[in-house]
Amino acid sequence: MKKYIITLIVSVLTISSFAQTVNKKYPYKDKRRDYFYYKISYPVNNKEILSIFTFKDVITLRLYDAQLNQIAEKNIARQSKGDYSTDYYLSNKYLFIIEEIKKEKVTTRVSLDENFKSMNFAGAKKPYFYVDISNNNYYYGASKGNTYFNRVNFNTKNTVDYSTNLNEGEKVSVTEFSSFKTSELMAVSRTKEVNKKQGHEVALHDTTGKELTAFSRLENNIFKSTVGFSNIDDVIYTVGNYKEAPKNDEIRDTEDHSSKPKYTGIYLKNMNAKNPIEKYYKFSDFKNFNNQMEIDKRVNEIDKYRFRLENIVSNKNEMIVIGTIDKDAFTDSYDILDKRYETVYNGQELTYILIFGINNTGDILWDQVITLDWKDHPKHEQTSSCIVNNFPKTVTVKKEANKIECHYSFGKNIFYFEIENGQLINRKKTPYISRSGETGLVEFQFKSSIYWYDNFYFNEDGVGESLLLDKIEFDK
Repeated sequence: MKKYIITLIVSVLTISSFAQTVNKKYPYKDKRRDYFYYKISYPVNNKEILSIFTFKDVITLRLYDAQLNQIAEKNIARQSKGDYSTDYYLSNKYLFIIEEIKKEKVTTRVSLDENFKSMNFAGAKKPYFYVDISNNNYYYGASKGNTYFNRVNFNTKNTVDYSTNLNEGEKVSVTEFSSFKTSELMAVSRTKEVNKKQGHEVALHDTTGKELTAFSRLENNIFKSTVGFSNIDDVIYTVGNYKEAPKNDEIRDTEDHSSKPKYTGIYLKNMNAKNPIEKYYKFSDFKNFNNQMEIDKRVNEIDKYRFRLENIVSNKNEMIVIGTIDKDAFTDSYDILDKRYETVYNGQELTYILIFGINNTGDILWDQVITLDWKDHPKHEQTSSCIVNNFPKTVTVKKEANKIECHYSFGKNIFYFEIENGQLINRKKTPYISRSGETGLVEFQFKSSIYWYDNFYFNEDGVGESLLLDKIEFDK
């Protein structure tokens, strides 16, 4: 008989005094600059912060150390002056500046050290440009035919081809790459098309480019609508939302923003394990989550929500899946030119953190839920102009021996907890003070602090013509 732990936990949340912080204020405009289009700051090199300022004619890069002291600055002339077409791609070791000049892509690679050494190389197109998380000397680009993408070594220029079998007249394209810090495997979401008919798949390749396995996202009239990846001991797991009996327009390579995506539930599948697992869980299968939805009077709104995978960890005789539950947020905006109101997508409203344990056959052992109330503060997400291939998760998870530590930023607080025997223990809350009343637009900057390293989070604010940088220490 399958055992399922249902618990109503009344836990004590320890609230610390205000966080110890390091605060710095830097001007980001001067007489040489007319105005800027775009700015963003982001942790790099483990203990440093990079700030990017895009002006009309120049890109200014600044690097700050762990105490937020400025240690380097470089101005790079924009090749697409006065144009909005500059995109950025940020990896652990490099910043890539992608500009469009006369309809051609020109890419500049900048090393993230005090020299900011830069070099140009062949143009790269989003989303067909991806830098390996575990080895920043590799990048991936699209190709044509059976060899549908390849890996290039920045230093040696050597390439490795990644291939798949195609039928006559069939074409294939990558819609998403995913590499892993502790594995050399490469997972991709891809679309195959023949005679204007599309099929969406997930595939796994080894480091030689060989295809190890692949599966269709549409099987038995069930469509895996979203795909998230995680790696445990070189076994790759895919977790996301699924729909039963999807309509034709709901079968697509990437999800569309929707006020009611109407997902049936959550699926979990491993791709290369000796013991295959493929499970489909309805939202109602998570007892504590469903009870909380009833308390919050949201059961009838379940068709608005989606699950996003944060991490999977193995612990003793179970695996623990950590994810967030959110919904798309929309606002009504008045268009002055058309003189009418229109509905505008405004980011993702984070509503719950869902954590559940499963056994070696994928059966749910227990679940826990943390209720959030984000409302006017959508969760942080990647900006439209800067892609970060190692973007921090909403919930950071670290396992040491049998101890599983988790922490996340929410509002103006850092929350910490541990997972033990299906319960959330040692819960702590560290508040911090933001020095700016600005919130910014969700598509241009984070609404909250993001994890940096050790016990520290990082936050950026802006007041007038000054950049405010905060290093925030939280309690465990």
